Amino acid sequence: MTSSNTATGVAYTPIQIKRILILISLIVLSESLSSTILLPFVYFMVRDFGIDEDETQIGSRAGFITSSFFLAQMLMTTMWGMISDRWGRRPVLLMGLLGNTISLTLFGTSSNLFYAILFRSCCGILNGNIAVARTSVGELAVRANLDQAKAFSLFGFCSALGFVVGPLIGGSLSNPARLGIEGPNQIFVHFPYLLPCIAGAAVSAVTFISSIFFLNETNEAVWKQSEIFPEPEVDDERQPLLSTPTPAYDGNTPILEDGIEEKAKIEPTAFWCIFCASIMCLHSIIFDELFPLFAAASSDGNVGLGYTASQIASALSLMGIVIFFAQLVLYPLLNVRFNTLSLWRVSTASFVFIYPLFPLIPGLARSGYLVQKAVILVCMASRFTAIVIAYTSINILMNNSTTAESRGLVNGVAQSFVSFARSIGPALGGVIWSWSLSNGYGFPFNRFFLFLLLSVFAILQFLFSFMIPGRIATKRDTSMAVHAEV
Repeated sequence: MTSSNTATGVAYTPIQIKRILILISLIVLSESLSSTILLPFVYFMVRDFGIDEDETQIGSRAGFITSSFFLAQMLMTTMWGMISDRWGRRPVLLMGLLGNTISLTLFGTSSNLFYAILFRSCCGILNGNIAVARTSVGELAVRANLDQAKAFSLFGFCSALGFVVGPLIGGSLSNPARLGIEGPNQIFVHFPYLLPCIAGAAVSAVTFISSIFFLNETNEAVWKQSEIFPEPEVDDERQPLLSTPTPAYDGNTPILEDGIEEKAKIEPTAFWCIFCASIMCLHSIIFDELFPLFAAASSDGNVGLGYTASQIASALSLMGIVIFFAQLVLYPLLNVRFNTLSLWRVSTASFVFIYPLFPLIPGLARSGYLVQKAVILVCMASRFTAIVIAYTSINILMNNSTTAESRGLVNGVAQSFVSFARSIGPALGGVIWSWSLSNGYGFPFNRFFLFLLLSVFAILQFLFSFMIPGRIATKRDTSMAVHAEV
């Protein structure tokens, strides 16, 4: 039995569909791992570089390392997309996996700040897999008559899984020599952060090898055999169709009476949705970078929590349970009782009050470790619940803010804005955090400053949400969805 689209004449067996979706899920997971695995140990890595003895400057340097990946990825995503249009999705996805495997391993051998930034940049340059994987899923969904919302839900699930597993690997496996695991020729003594990078690279390597044999090309225009990465053998039922691809009108693009396709455009409502999503992504990525720095900072003077890498990993990994519960259970229940725009505004407003609570937590040490730990987990759980509700709501609002023929354009513009926010956020946050610890000023320019700044971003996000009309809180149509990786 096959799933097919009669417009294109393409047929997929259920096994092929599952195989492609599983491999693309692993590709998304690999990218998520590579971007989060360093969060628990990047503070300690920079400290071990021994650039200077001023620990207040560690945050800015750690921010540069984290930002280098996202900046390089932002600059190269469009190029990889164009290459995938010309040569196919499969070669680009394979290149991303191979580049991820090599550059992540090399990052674990970094002995100074220059090499750390260089290898993270290489990882971003060689990795355009998220956008290309999303395109592959869209093509598969159309040609195999899959539910696009369910197919694209793989991205949210695998990204959340990567956020859980990445920090857990990074914190648990960093500096294994402290546990007596020195490796051959004491390699883990010389490179204490190599083991978690090898573990993350192994996921990419296994996915790379599996994809060589089992990942099918989804770009109809390039189904001819590739000499470098040949298409896996397919069953006889599908083979004749691949030799003569016949692109056809997909029914989504309106045709005017004179035969000219109507041009896609971004309506003002869609722009405000994109703008609000970008602000949220900015304060979200800054916090994701800030929390490990805050947790690892010395508890002297109530500046930080004095956590180790494994303690940071433990705290972040527990939030995975919160993410899954909020996504799979809580949001569907709330969405039945409240409209999407209301959920967006309430979740946005909650950030304003959650962020300033974090710099107060170190002062709870006198109340006991368990009390402090409980407050940390409550604050973290509240923040991540708000993130899930906000991200899900803004994706729905973006989907409802535009017509079917414009959703591809809106998706591309949204991805560019989000990528820009992700590229500047960690560096900006790291510099401000270091400045706030070293300037010698009192409140609010001390350790509170960056957290308060995040609240200001959240206030702007909330205010701009009133530019979004209430009419798009209900579904506009269901022919396709916008899925920006925010």
